[in-house]
Amino acid sequence: GDSTGVRLYVGVWGDMRGTAWFDDVHLDETGLVNVLRREGTPLVVRGDDGTIYAEGVDVAPIADPYLTAEFDEGHPPPVPHLLAGSRITDGTRLHIDHYVVQRIYGYQVGACLSDPAVDPWMDANLAAVAETIPQPTGLLLGYDEMRHLNTCEACAARGLDAGALLADHVTGTTARVHALWPDATPWVWSDMFDPFHNAHDDYYLVDGDLAGSWEGLDPAARVLNWNIGNHDSLVFFSDLGHTQIIAGYYDAGDGTAAALRDLAAAEGVPGVRGLMYTTWASDWDALEAYADAARAAWQP
Repeated sequence: GDSTGVRLYVGVWGDMRGTAWFDDVHLDETGLVNVLRREGTPLVVRGDDGTIYAEGVDVAPIADPYLTAEFDEGHPPPVPHLLAGSRITDGTRLHIDHYVVQRIYGYQVGACLSDPAVDPWMDANLAAVAETIPQPTGLLLGYDEMRHLNTCEACAARGLDAGALLADHVTGTTARVHALWPDATPWVWSDMFDPFHNAHDDYYLVDGDLAGSWEGLDPAARVLNWNIGNHDSLVFFSDLGHTQIIAGYYDAGDGTAAALRDLAAAEGVPGVRGLMYTTWASDWDALEAYADAARAAWQP
């Protein structure tokens, strides 16, 4: 982005013992790997003196032939090629300003909230849901851990802060849902709409402040709250009038303790309707203990 420096850390963090040896650490430039070419993500080739060189005139169009659905960073970057008659001469130092795909959790990537090409993709997905489940009573909208948004020119041109941009998008998505199923209830994960979780300034590669994102939620939207054990978070959505289910456990190891923690956080909060056993690691060993403790301590 607009950063002027980076820090490179090499080490081990956490409670560990033993000896670690680091040798031959080096830093490789990976420019143009996963270069993103679409409306709103321009690529500019310029010289040290500020001269702008044109694709298709001075240099062949630049694209990453390895850019696939896997979005890996381990492949060689595309090599720019000069065209006949190019103004670029031997010895010219070039800078190539460009956008790249940023991965999240392996092969996941985000979708631009402003690029109109995303709209037919969303419509196709909703149509597939309609074909599979003709009359759903509720749909979970996939707004969760959105670690980069509002950084391309398509978003910048709208002049919205990150929170307002996300609020506008979730409002539009809810309208799409209700156009097909007027009575279906939208559900959302809590984090991107929670000021006590991710809906704030300085969140990963998000440009701007995510505050106010919750203003785009339908009043009838229900929340899966995974801000574990945070009473303020539960109160926040309750005050907005949203029904909530606590997405608890999260591989805590002790199902009983996790359930009691989650219920303690929800004490006195109206609108909490239940708990969901949530595991990243396919750890079902504590499910029964979690459920038993939740049933025993539940205060409707």
